[in-house]
Amino acid sequence: MASPAKRTKVVKSEHSSSRKARKSANNGAFRLEKPPSAKGFVDGSIYRVKMKHFVTYDECEFRPGPHLNVLVGPNGTGKSTVVCALCLGLAGSPKLLGRAFEVGEFVKHGHPQALIEVELFNSSGKNYVITREIFREGNRSNWKLNGKPATMKEVQEVTTMLNIQISNLCQFLPQDRVVEFAKMSPQQLLLATEVAVGPIGMSDNHQQLIEMRKKEKELELSLRGKTDHLDKLKEQNQQLEHEVRRFQERERHLEKVQILEKKRPWAEYEEARVKFVELKNLREEAKKKRDITKRQNAPMQQNLSAVETELKELDAAMKQQNDNGNEVIRKAKAKSDQLEKLNDQVEEHMNQLKDMKDQEKRREKKIADLERQIQGTQNELEKLPDQSDLQPQIDEVTNNARRINRELTGIQQQGSRILDEKRHLTAQTQDVTSRLNKLEDMKKLRLQYLRNHNRDTYNAVMWLRENKDKFSHPVHEPILLQVNMHDVNNAKYLEKLISSNDLRSFVFESRDDMKLFFNEVRDKQNLKVNGVTPPDHPLSSFRPSRNIEDLKQYGFQCYLKELFTAPDAVMKYLCDTYKAHDIPLGNDWTTNNAEKVINESGIMHFYTPTSRYIVKRSKYGNRERSTLVENIRDARFFNIAVDMVAKRQLEAELQEVKSQLQTMNANYQQLKEQETALTSQLEELRNSKKTLTSQLQRRRTLANQLENKQKMLETVKDEAPNLEAEESKVQKSIDKTNSKRAEVLVQFKDGIKQCVNVCKEKVRISLQHARLSAEKTRIGNQFREAQEQVKKAEDEYEAAQANLEDQRRRARNLKKTAHDKTGIPEGEEVPSSLRDAFKLYPDTLDEIDELIHEQRARAECNYQTDPGVVKEYDKRKKDINNITTQVETQESDLQSKQQEISDLKERWLTPLEDLISKINVKYGQFFRMMGCAGEVSLAKDQGENEYDKYGIQIRVKFRAKDSLHVLNPHHQSGGERSVSTMLYLMSIQEMTSCPFRVVDEINQGMDPNNERRVFELVVQTACKENTAQYFLITPKLLPDLCYTDKMTILCVFNGHWMLPHTKWNLQGFIKKRRALSAA
Repeated sequence: MASPAKRTKVVKSEHSSSRKARKSANNGAFRLEKPPSAKGFVDGSIYRVKMKHFVTYDECEFRPGPHLNVLVGPNGTGKSTVVCALCLGLAGSPKLLGRAFEVGEFVKHGHPQALIEVELFNSSGKNYVITREIFREGNRSNWKLNGKPATMKEVQEVTTMLNIQISNLCQFLPQDRVVEFAKMSPQQLLLATEVAVGPIGMSDNHQQLIEMRKKEKELELSLRGKTDHLDKLKEQNQQLEHEVRRFQERERHLEKVQILEKKRPWAEYEEARVKFVELKNLREEAKKKRDITKRQNAPMQQNLSAVETELKELDAAMKQQNDNGNEVIRKAKAKSDQLEKLNDQVEEHMNQLKDMKDQEKRREKKIADLERQIQGTQNELEKLPDQSDLQPQIDEVTNNARRINRELTGIQQQGSRILDEKRHLTAQTQDVTSRLNKLEDMKKLRLQYLRNHNRDTYNAVMWLRENKDKFSHPVHEPILLQVNMHDVNNAKYLEKLISSNDLRSFVFESRDDMKLFFNEVRDKQNLKVNGVTPPDHPLSSFRPSRNIEDLKQYGFQCYLKELFTAPDAVMKYLCDTYKAHDIPLGNDWTTNNAEKVINESGIMHFYTPTSRYIVKRSKYGNRERSTLVENIRDARFFNIAVDMVAKRQLEAELQEVKSQLQTMNANYQQLKEQETALTSQLEELRNSKKTLTSQLQRRRTLANQLENKQKMLETVKDEAPNLEAEESKVQKSIDKTNSKRAEVLVQFKDGIKQCVNVCKEKVRISLQHARLSAEKTRIGNQFREAQEQVKKAEDEYEAAQANLEDQRRRARNLKKTAHDKTGIPEGEEVPSSLRDAFKLYPDTLDEIDELIHEQRARAECNYQTDPGVVKEYDKRKKDINNITTQVETQESDLQSKQQEISDLKERWLTPLEDLISKINVKYGQFFRMMGCAGEVSLAKDQGENEYDKYGIQIRVKFRAKDSLHVLNPHHQSGGERSVSTMLYLMSIQEMTSCPFRVVDEINQGMDPNNERRVFELVVQTACKENTAQYFLITPKLLPDLCYTDKMTILCVFNGHWMLPHTKWNLQGFIKKRRALSAA
């Protein structure tokens, strides 16, 4: 039984009392008896629908007619809920409805589960009864098919068999997806039309054509790549052909060089063998010449021996005289040395006397210098202050310096303490600043989120930050960046409240600024951005309708406005648009007692920790109340927020630390000034002490110097020598030495005479020796000449023998070399093939070398090509052959693929063009009946073969003076697009193969004239024989519309006094009314 809060009843104008469904337990299945009124239904039509605890319904069951069903009722009564039941009951996805993402959200508030039962007509047996139980917890469902447990896949197989396409907007168009259908691209509309009314296989052929065209493109691209690669390879090989030919020609020349180089050692060996024979003959002739010369030179040897004996005797006498002469010379030399020594002694005595005189002169000069220095030192001492005066001054300066040092130390210690405190405060400042920066980084995270999810809005924000000076009033960045939560745990409530479009909206305090902004970013930069303006009245005017203290009994603690901060303009907009100042936030008690809160508090919109509650009242009848409950998801971006309390605390702390730093800096500067003054005084005292100390030290130094110089003067004066006595002593030594010199000179004269006599005897013997030596030389020369002739003959013989042996070894080595170079084993003859090759070339070495040089020169003229290039040429030639085969194969495959595409295209395009032509005829007829014009065509703008770009193009004209324009949001109004969409659906209705069609509130935005015309067209087309079942959902019907007997009007009522659907009997009501009237 329906709850007191709301009862809903669906009433039909036909079949309401004649249809009955009997249920009996028979293996858990349903047995259905079709009444006679089942005529007109086609297989898969909706025969019966039952809902229990589904969205706004407690329990409801209705039976639609086989043709046009008009479901009418005020807004909020539950018309679209019926559409939801059909979609979910026939295994459709919640996403198709555009209302919720989870099936559990369709369970009526306050109940754990809901039930949907849809009965589909089956002309060949029992109707199909599909039952779906939906559980709120876990978002799960239980399925039954004809009373037996089933799976969602089994249910989908039944709907597919009956050609029920819930996901096709041409068949099933919910209210929330009407706009989506109108926004379908031509390509999407074509695919939907193929699925909805195309012959079997047309959609599959289209998809297959798209895939085949894609593969054809890939094959063409691959073939083009291989062809280009093949041409490139051919071009590369063509560039190398000349080099390869030169390489081959060079190889031929080098082959001749190889043969010549093999013949050359054999030719060289032959020349060596001939030369060996010649050298053997020359050796024999040299031997004969040597023997003859030896016999002729024998007498000369005897004469030479006699002369040599006589010369030896003279040499002995000569030696004796030399020994005598050497002894005499030695004695004379001794006397000469003795004489020279005595001369040196005389000279030494003279020099000694001269040194004594020079030393006396230096002593006298030194005495004069010392006396002058002593006088200067005494003068300087007299000018310096007395030591008794200097020392007290130094002591006084030292005491003052120590005092100032103590003061400086104290000041420096104070400065060090201040510096330590400054470092501590600086570190504290950096820490506070770092924490503030981390808080500011939270704003950057939101900006980064905006950049990743809406680049146009991000770019507009960046432009605004650089161009704020262009606006007369403040322009606020998107609300997403302006709102800051006091507690990020409450961010989810605000995200649920504000729409995504408004979150991305800029807030303008002046409409002129908004117009300027849109002109810059929308028109010039083509950025898709949103903008809003707050109301003119002040923020203080937005006050809650009830004091929060009065609501705390229901668990409410605050209003949403108190959960966040934002600029006044942003806050005014949120209060004006979303009533943020008047929506309270409850606690868990509110959640557990939601019904009590709704019934007693009178609050129409509030939040709990997990849900949002919106209470609505119908504008009709008893103003029945309905409640919408929505789950609240976790926050995505408002939880990225700056803690304002922490920020203010940190800013205050930073200000305090900076103030302390400023005070510390002033104190430190004062100490530095004092330190500078004291340092200056200390420096003056140090300079004064240095001067006094220097004077005292100088006085002491001069006193010491004076004492030392006086002692030195006395010493020098005491060292004066007796020059006359020394001079007399030296003269006596000189006289004694001169006497010895006279005696030695006489002895030296006698020695010289003896030397002269010895020399004369040596001259005589020398002359005789010279005569014999000349004779010996003459005979020796003759003998040497003869010996040279003998030696020459001997050398010639030896040379001939050596040459012969060398030639023998050379010939042997050359033969071995020839065997090695030709690869012929030693002892074997040259092969006949090689001999024949040798015959083609000269036999002499010069000719062979000349020919080798010539062939090498020709080879060098063909500069050496890299063998890798030749290998590359050969490898590329193989690649060319392989790729040529692949290209030929791919060309054949491409031709086959193109032929296959052509055949499939003909099978697909011909019926498609015929289908669209038929749709165009019907579409044009419908528009002409309305006094307008419209046409449907197949768009091939982007090429005949671009099958994924094929689409349906709808062109319409609603005014006589206009021309046909493509249907889009730029040329037609929303109502005109609704009319065009509705007429397109009607155009394909007669060709449809689906069992039913649902259109929810397609008449939104139509003017009454168009709405009436469209309704009449729907009636005419949907009420024909053999047409699909039609559901038209509308909140109202115009007066004096055209109706037929095949129409079924389903009226949705609600209120406290509605009868349960099981007691509803329209025929009984009529009979009772007639009875009352008759009475």
